[in-house]
Amino acid sequence: MIADLQPSHRDICYSKYADDLTAVIPAAISHLAVSEFRHINDWSATNKLLINLSKTKEMIICRPGNRAKPTFPEPITGIEQIHIIKLLGVTPSDNISFAPHIDNTLCSVS
Repeated sequence: MIADLQPSHRDICYSKYADDLTAVIPAAISHLAVSEFRHINDWSATNKLLINLSKTKEMIICRPGNRAKPTFPEPITGIEQIHIIKLLGVTPSDNISFAPHIDNTLCSVS
């Protein structure tokens, strides 16, 4: 069923795993984030599925060392913005640092 969920724009990429979905929206079209979330909500309603908003997160990733101050899109209403996320056992941060992943790994093995 989830195989029929396709991004609304050709530059948006979905990563699907079991019942999890990650949408990657490039900065050039970040203004489409709200409409893409609406697109996903519409698909889930059509397929009689519920999105758990308490588990839904938004993370804006910035290239480290970028001297120009980035312009961030408006946050999606009702969605928590985070700075670190765990995806399939890997924990990157919003500045593309894997220090949180290394810290988590070292804590779990000690």
